[in-house]
Amino acid sequence: MPKLTIRAWRNTAELLEVREMLYPPQGIEGPDPEHVELQRQGIAIVLTWARRTRLPHAMISTAQLFDVLVRHQYPLEGNALPPHIAQTLYASTIARTVTGLCDLAQASATKRSMFEVARSIGVCDAWVEIRHDITHGRLPGLRLLELTAQEMVEWLHDEFWDKLGGVAENCAWKKWQMDGEEAKLVTLLKAYLAARLQAARADLTARVKTSAATHAGFGAVAAGAGAATAGSDAAMHRTVREVSRICGRHATMWELLTQVLIREKMMLPRSGEVQMNGAFKLWDPLLQALAARRSVFVKELMAVLLAPLEVDDPPRGIHESWRRRALAGWIEHLFHDKAWRGLAAGDVWDGLGDKVLQACVLHVGEASWPSSLVNRVLKRKAVRKVWGSIWYAADTENEVEEPEEEEEEEEEEADGADGMQVDTPAMKMKTVRQQAGWHAWEGAWVPRPIGVV
Repeated sequence: MPKLTIRAWRNTAELLEVREMLYPPQGIEGPDPEHVELQRQGIAIVLTWARRTRLPHAMISTAQLFDVLVRHQYPLEGNALPPHIAQTLYASTIARTVTGLCDLAQASATKRSMFEVARSIGVCDAWVEIRHDITHGRLPGLRLLELTAQEMVEWLHDEFWDKLGGVAENCAWKKWQMDGEEAKLVTLLKAYLAARLQAARADLTARVKTSAATHAGFGAVAAGAGAATAGSDAAMHRTVREVSRICGRHATMWELLTQVLIREKMMLPRSGEVQMNGAFKLWDPLLQALAARRSVFVKELMAVLLAPLEVDDPPRGIHESWRRRALAGWIEHLFHDKAWRGLAAGDVWDGLGDKVLQACVLHVGEASWPSSLVNRVLKRKAVRKVWGSIWYAADTENEVEEPEEEEEEEEEEADGADGMQVDTPAMKMKTVRQQAGWHAWEGAWVPRPIGVV
């Protein structure tokens, strides 16, 4: 008979929401009242669950460590912890966490030392040594205990909470954070774009003046263009650093970044009159620098570029038609540019090519899929092996479909006197030879009453 497992949380969504409360996105500078309040709520929920049933050791340890950290670092008014009380709370919580982790990994048949068990599960030796000192009455300093507790909650996030997967959809922290962080991202990207445009204008001005300048004047013009380029590079590095700080390790923030990028006046030009090459030159340095820092950024960017094109409805107006062509142009550029191809492994690009060709086959929106894009993706051998025959066969079928229907009608009229007739379509010899081999019969038996002429 199956054993009934009782969990304290109602569903997976509630568990993920508590995770978002305990681990807000990175990049918050200084204590934030709402951030700390959400952490307190998450701690209270986990401790309430612990009263209902037994929880995983990693879960209860996370709540206890955060409880001590929040009470020590952000105390409520009039409830500040004295140093010796904080030291004792840190020590007992750290010792309990390390002991529980090692006991879970200890085999009953062969006993191993705590150092051996800790190394087998990825716990560092320093934590075991601190636990040993605490057990034997030698309490480490308060600052060392505080730093150890912070390291432990990060380790528990990577080893336990992050492996739960998924994203909480209704988390209060997520809603509060998106409102403020989106505005910060827009400001950063606009500042970067302004710096790049200024450098491009300075470079264009320098080229125009060079044609009529003397040798000395040319040197001065080149120096001015070089200063603008240096300022643009500095803006790029600053933007990469700030974007990485804001987005942190949360996939939802990086998804928000890509959505902001594909809006008008960002990666996509304002109208079809603007050449896409200009957009590539403006945004490639920043996007490639972000992709170099985050290994899955290419996949995330491709998903956002591809989503608006996976529609069957034709574009509504000239503006929507141009927007789709611009998105397809970016996808083609990612597959064509050598620098972009070097930012991800070949199997990653093969997987992205499969998604693009699948969208091309399933969603045939008007003016959405330029032939140059399809041909560019099909240049990858692995993609062509899977999708080449399907794509070219579809084109061939469209070309011969109408003549075959006409031949079927002529054959039916010629043999209309038979009592029980099989409608066999007439096929040209060239088509039969191209098909070759055995094939399933795709015709139909047409019933006719006996005796009817």
